[in-house]
Amino acid sequence: MPNAMGESDQENRSMADQIDYAARFGLTLAEAYQVALDVYRREKDGARFSYPHKIQLSAFWRQSTHGPFTPEKFGDVGFFDFVGNDRRKAWQALGDLDQDSAKLSFIKLLSEIHQDQMDEIGGKMQEAKRQAEEEAARKAQQEAERRAREEAERKEQERRLKEEQERRLRQEQEERQRQSAQNAALLAQHHQNQSLLERERQQRALQEAQRHQAQSGEQRQLQSDQQQQSQDTRHGTDQVDGGAPRIATPEVWTRPERTEFIGQMKQDPESVIVLGHGETVTVKAVTNPAGSRMFWEFATENYDLAFGVSFQWPAVDGVEGKIVEVLPSERKQSHQVVIGGSHAYPGPGTYLIQFDNTYSVLRAKTVFYRVYYAA
Repeated sequence: MPNAMGESDQENRSMADQIDYAARFGLTLAEAYQVALDVYRREKDGARFSYPHKIQLSAFWRQSTHGPFTPEKFGDVGFFDFVGNDRRKAWQALGDLDQDSAKLSFIKLLSEIHQDQMDEIGGKMQEAKRQAEEEAARKAQQEAERRAREEAERKEQERRLKEEQERRLRQEQEERQRQSAQNAALLAQHHQNQSLLERERQQRALQEAQRHQAQSGEQRQLQSDQQQQSQDTRHGTDQVDGGAPRIATPEVWTRPERTEFIGQMKQDPESVIVLGHGETVTVKAVTNPAGSRMFWEFATENYDLAFGVSFQWPAVDGVEGKIVEVLPSERKQSHQVVIGGSHAYPGPGTYLIQFDNTYSVLRAKTVFYRVYYAA
């Protein structure tokens, strides 16, 4: 019994020595075991290794690599293969010793035989680990500093961008206010001129009626019809059966300056529309009394787009006005050229300008456009 206790204490001390070796150089068990393997491979043919040492080290290596002995793992050994039989017996004698304990035993035996070599390699490995850790810490510090700089630069860019956007918004708002004031002045002048023209027309009509009061009612009706036809022609309409207005054919064109056009439109956020896949957007443009034709132009960046124009007459007695087609909707090569067109007002009402992406199930489209009128 005392012998058994003594052997147990000795094993515990051996285990402690092996663990102390790994701890002394800051190594893991796997790293310390690798040190021992390197020493063995370098010095196994030296004078310090006796035959029993080599047999025992072979057993520890097999146990740590393959686990407990089985005949299948070792293979057949001839009767006169004394070395093979000794290795077989040494491995078999280790029984169920776990692989980590086998590694620790390998380290202990190598330490007893070649302590100087173990210390030398362990020290080198420790220094290499220290240098690697310092290099990793240095790189981590550099990475942290780089990220901090990038974050500071990003925030500075965001600040500058925000300031630039605010400046542009102020300029655009001031320009819109100026344009609105100018348009209001022009509209007021137009109304004034229209009033003067209306009074002159009434005076001329009265004079004409006085000069031709002897004419027959049939002649006066003919003159009235001619005047009405002249007014309809000026507004881009003619008459069909029953007196219903007929929509004039629009003018359409393309021009190649797509890149320049998109660059101009990007300066005005209200001239940019993003259509999701399968989406349709309709822009409404009300006829202006100061104009006689409606104009449109648009382009896209990467893909084509379907486009069409309709006209809606004003509501009458609360009933929504009729919608008539001006330009049928069809796909346009707007990613290659600027698509443009115009149409003579058929009368007061609203143009419905439709950008159609319903045929696309995957791609969104960005449209750059403008709609304006002219006399």
